[in-house]
Amino acid sequence: MNGKKHPRLSGKVFFITGASSGIGWATALELAPYGVRLVLCARRKRLLNELSRRIGGQSETLVLPFDVSVPAAGKRAVRKTLQKWGQIDYLINNAGAIHNAHFHSQRFEEIENLNRVNYVGPAALIQAVLPRMLDQGRGHIVNVSSIGGVLGFPFVSGYCASKFALVGLTEAYENTSFINEVMAQVNEQAFDWLDAPMVRVAAANVPMPRAEVLEDLAGVNATGGSAN
Repeated sequence: MNGKKHPRLSGKVFFITGASSGIGWATALELAPYGVRLVLCARRKRLLNELSRRIGGQSETLVLPFDVSVPAAGKRAVRKTLQKWGQIDYLINNAGAIHNAHFHSQRFEEIENLNRVNYVGPAALIQAVLPRMLDQGRGHIVNVSSIGGVLGFPFVSGYCASKFALVGLTEAYENTSFINEVMAQVNEQAFDWLDAPMVRVAAANVPMPRAEVLEDLAGVNATGGSAN
């Protein structure tokens, strides 16, 4: 296995949801040269297999297709990972969904699904991996949020609400877990539209914020308050 060397990454197990495209796909490819162990998760098995082939011999991979909106499926995937490698060092909660509509015209089932994908599913995975991380005395939980987790936007209120919930969970747990050397982290994408399939679809119907709004966001931290 020829690649980059990094003592803190080599052999570590990364459990990545939403790995079939966008941030998840790119994250797996960035990590692969370091000789890590990659658990590739998403609904689309064909794309996960394609990603595994692209990674090749750079890192070991485990393809586990499942729907993150089904907590029991996520917990089964965690068990399979632990059976194979005995540890999970990084949980990257990246899978997400978005739906464009006026809130009053959105079917409640759609709102529920956004909450299951963007909040309930990640929360279930945290509960599944945390006991092992605490036993290990180490671990990192990365919850991928967005600008919609700190600022409400028109036509995507259900999405924003679910991302606000994810940010709130991350901040709350970060304040209780540090003494156990398990770090809960949140990644805020606050200033750019990402080139990902979900975002390209949404961008067709969601107005971009005005330039002065984006400038104001430069002083907004993860709590939604001012950093100044």
